[in-house]
Amino acid sequence: MKTLIISILFAGFLVNTLPAQEVDRQLNEAHQAYQAGKLQDSRHALQQALHDIDLLIGAEILKLLPQSLGQMETQESEDHISSMGIAGILVSRNYVYNEGEKSASVNIMGDSPMLAGVNALLSLPVFIGDSNQKRIRVGGQRALLQKNDDGEGRISWDVQVPMGTTLLSFNATGFDDENTITEMVNSFPVEEIARLTR
Repeated sequence: MKTLIISILFAGFLVNTLPAQEVDRQLNEAHQAYQAGKLQDSRHALQQALHDIDLLIGAEILKLLPQSLGQMETQESEDHISSMGIAGILVSRNYVYNEGEKSASVNIMGDSPMLAGVNALLSLPVFIGDSNQKRIRVGGQRALLQKNDDGEGRISWDVQVPMGTTLLSFNATGFDDENTITEMVNSFPVEEIARLTR
């Protein structure tokens, strides 16, 4: 039994250190290729190292996200991390209650193409003609809240939180109350996420 416990602990330690060891290996490979004048090989190894670092950062972000939001529970099997090369990372998590009666998702995207549009809307002195949009604060960040009605009485919400070059997008369905939405989105540690994605 003691051997089994030690084996499990060692395997857990190995899994946590393998990505970091892989990054070290790739950096050494890039350095050696550079010294040998193989610039393409050096570049490839550096790109792979950046990809793996993005995945490590994404895993840290997932650890920061809450396991539940109100009655909704995390769908861990749907957690997703991907590296988009020079465009940064994408981290997503879904929450569900009662087989989709209420649901929410959070997406954190580095170098999001939507950033310019969201920042432009947040910088306007007033929103003209759209009573369903408003500015809110999430942590210390300005954010854009939008209420959507599908015409059949089902309300959904979108919250966009720009954090430097990263955009946190939160979507929720099945909630009528704006305060519930702002409480949920404020449960995300945006300052820590922004620090990790800088």
